[in-house]
Amino acid sequence: MYINAKKMNLSNIQNENSLYNFITIIKSVNSIFAGLYEIALKRDIYKNIDILLIFDLIKLFQNHL
Repeated sequence: MYINAKKMNLSNIQNENSLYNFITIIKSVNSIFAGLYEIALKRDIYKNIDILLIFDLIKLFQNHL
């Protein structure tokens, strides 16, 4: 479903909203992980670097636990 939405260029998928939503949700579980990746996301956006896909961030979080 995510891949289909990305192909359709839906704004909530194309930009960083899904990443920020996930980071906000996991703050209560692991605030250090969430804080680090929020800073990294903001840095990448500011420097115009390709940002992680939501799948990648979820996998990183799963491996971190």
